[in-house]
Amino acid sequence: MESLSKESYLSSFHQFPSYAPLPDHIKFESVSSKKIQCSALENISPHQYDILQAPNSRALISALKTLQEKICRLELEKTHARDRLTNLTRVAGEHKKVLESEKQSAELAAKEATNQQNDIGKQLNNAKQRCSLLEKQLDYMKEMMENADTQKTTIHEHQMLTQKEQKEIQSKLKKLEVLEKMCTRLSATHKSAETKIQHLEEKLSVEEQNRKALQDKAAQVQTSLEVNRILLSSASAQNSTQRKVKKKKQSKLKNSVSKEPPSKCFYPKAGELPFVAGKSTTSSHSLSANVQNVLHMMKHHSPQVSQKNPKTAEHKPSVLPGGSRTIPTRLISSFTGDNLSDILLALQDELGQISFEHQELLRHINETKNTDMKEDLERELDYVVKQMEIKSDQIMKLKRHQLNVNKLKKTAKLLKEQPRPTSVTKLAADKQNTGAKDPSTPRRKGDLADGPGTPNSKASLELLKSVRKIQMTLKKDDIMWEK
Repeated sequence: MESLSKESYLSSFHQFPSYAPLPDHIKFESVSSKKIQCSALENISPHQYDILQAPNSRALISALKTLQEKICRLELEKTHARDRLTNLTRVAGEHKKVLESEKQSAELAAKEATNQQNDIGKQLNNAKQRCSLLEKQLDYMKEMMENADTQKTTIHEHQMLTQKEQKEIQSKLKKLEVLEKMCTRLSATHKSAETKIQHLEEKLSVEEQNRKALQDKAAQVQTSLEVNRILLSSASAQNSTQRKVKKKKQSKLKNSVSKEPPSKCFYPKAGELPFVAGKSTTSSHSLSANVQNVLHMMKHHSPQVSQKNPKTAEHKPSVLPGGSRTIPTRLISSFTGDNLSDILLALQDELGQISFEHQELLRHINETKNTDMKEDLERELDYVVKQMEIKSDQIMKLKRHQLNVNKLKKTAKLLKEQPRPTSVTKLAADKQNTGAKDPSTPRRKGDLADGPGTPNSKASLELLKSVRKIQMTLKKDDIMWEK
């Protein structure tokens, strides 16, 4: 058992440790050192080692040998370790140098990177500044574009306005040309109208002269009629004896008159006035004297209002035996007292003025565009048309009256030229008595034979005087017509 343990123990020494292979120079040194050691062991004398002669000498020797080998190996390993240390130090130095170089290069790279970052940051800042400047420039350019667009629109609008103004100016120029032509035409028409007015004025002057001549003739006729009236009154005074024979007729006439109401007029010939301007019952302020009241009283007390058939009393003269006609005294006063031509001229002047107003209103209606103004002007036009109709009716009535007066003048002239029979004077005396008792009956030409002392003759003379005074006071501007 001990041998086995020893062998195992020794065998453990015989088992060499596993080492890594050494380099060649180390191997050479180890071999050399081993040889030296072996040589040293061989040089030891055997008498020096008595141990070898012990029973377990072989094992010891082998163990020693193994120890020696191990020691050699350890020494070799030591040398190898030293060599390795030196190599490691050298390699570490080299590695350190490499690391330092790498570190320096890394630092340089980091510095370069930081520098690059700084440069990039600066470039970014510069780029940002440039971007802000470019944005500002873009905004400015946008504003400039907007301003340019607005200017374009304003310029276009201005051009349109100028074109419109030019068109309006052209239209106005055309209108001015038309108006100039119209002015030339109107000036020509005005000149022609002036010439016509001059001719009319000349005609009017001639007509006035003729009117004055007619007035003179009318005055002569009036004087001749008054002379005839005086002669008839003297003849009636001579034939007063013959009136007694016809008292029966007078009594019959008295009975017929007594049935009628008493005469309401104390002017027997007041209603027999001709067509006189201003017979309205309203108060007038256009006359210089207050003649309107007198004319109203004459009209109020005239037989034209009181009698039932005034036309028969006005226009039917009494027929005397022998075929001769007597003319009523109211008609004699009508064509001897009134200046019908003056009234007719005044009415024609008024009608001309109204027609001129009618033309002006028509021109204004054609020119105006406002509807309200047109309506007002049309109303005025209707009123003017009514006035024209009224004036034309008045002129027609006056012309008819003038024709009747001219006819009566002709009949009066014919009666003057014819010889008067004696029966006329007798019947005139009878009519004088009947006319004195019945003043309401219409008076004929025989009524002029009343005596100068009778009240009817005095009333007729006073009436003629008052009518002449009224005619003298009347003027053209004082004429007022009823509507």
